[in-house]
Amino acid sequence: MQLYANPLACSLASHISLIESGQAFDLHWVDLKAQRTADGRDYRAINPKGMVPALSLDEGYTLTENVAVLLAIADRAAPGQLAPAAGTGARDQVLELLSFIATELHARVLGPWLTAKSTPLPAEAYAAHLAELLRPRLDYLEAQLEGEDSYLAGPRFTVADAYLVPMLTWVRHLRVRLDDWPKLAALYTRLQSRPSVQRAMKIELQQYRPG
Repeated sequence: MQLYANPLACSLASHISLIESGQAFDLHWVDLKAQRTADGRDYRAINPKGMVPALSLDEGYTLTENVAVLLAIADRAAPGQLAPAAGTGARDQVLELLSFIATELHARVLGPWLTAKSTPLPAEAYAAHLAELLRPRLDYLEAQLEGEDSYLAGPRFTVADAYLVPMLTWVRHLRVRLDDWPKLAALYTRLQSRPSVQRAMKIELQQYRPG
């Protein structure tokens, strides 16, 4: 498999999931402004959307969009390692969580703030507006957690938790602390100590160039 990623972008979730699963993959960095890979290829020839992640599979096709990429990784991992089996209620729950993170956290709140070249309100007011939008979404995730030692979809780590890592890392840009969501804060702490997360973060921090 070939993973196309940008350091500390949402593709971090796919990077974590691949490391967690132990599957072999090659990692290719993408300059999203120039739309070139690190080895000089036109990235739009790989993903016409020009976004990350993209996952080129050994079967000969390329997937984009976080939900599709993460589930493809899970389905090629050991059974049950990253997601329950397809056709089960537990799998449906993971898909629901992935969709919520992708739409309500990523696309609606955090993505617009991090990628905005201009804001519809003064920057501070816009950040405050997005922070207010964020709160009920974090309330929902908090309610999904059975206790301070559970994961989003139950007692085991899944790709939904991997997707949560970049999202909660981005939350700090809106100056929102997790103090009001103790179970979510505890989950984030545990995720940060997970070997796959630490390894992916170390690799990506070495490549990260602010701005």
